[in-house]
Amino acid sequence: MIKFLSKLTGVVCLLLSGLPVIGQLELSFQTTLESTNEYCATVMIHSGVEEDIKIGTSSFFIEYNKEALKFRSYTSQSFDGNLKCISDEDSPYTHHNYDASYAGVINATIFLKDPNHACPEIGKDDTEIATICFDILDKEKESGLMFNEEHTNIDKASLKVELFDNLVLKTKNEPLSR
Repeated sequence: MIKFLSKLTGVVCLLLSGLPVIGQLELSFQTTLESTNEYCATVMIHSGVEEDIKIGTSSFFIEYNKEALKFRSYTSQSFDGNLKCISDEDSPYTHHNYDASYAGVINATIFLKDPNHACPEIGKDDTEIATICFDILDKEKESGLMFNEEHTNIDKASLKVELFDNLVLKTKNEPLSR
């Protein structure tokens, strides 16, 4: 009987591992070398499920190699006060807030003020969140771009705090001498 239960448990685990995770989102970086001394990373998000997803107030804690890069600028690309999807006059989000005052870390937050009209919806295609640019201090080192798993949280667009589980956070540790 114990052998049968062990085998049955193994089969169930195998079957469940092949199922898609509901609500899964993936964060990644798309990087470019803008000049010989400037490196930019665009924070991207997409869904790992078929239906489109709406996000609410969310925080992204990004780490980078402070010996190789120095923060230069942060530019929001979506989920901000410029996006007028409710009407031509109002946005469901406020402008992004970010803190880059400590070398090696950037903490950015987007605020949803109207959960009934969150947009754009996130689908299987990448949606840009923000672009962060750096001065390159040492081309012989790697970028070290990564999301801090403990402090990166994506909230569902609703009136209550309900975080998405099963976030996939992609790193981008690449040479700066490309």
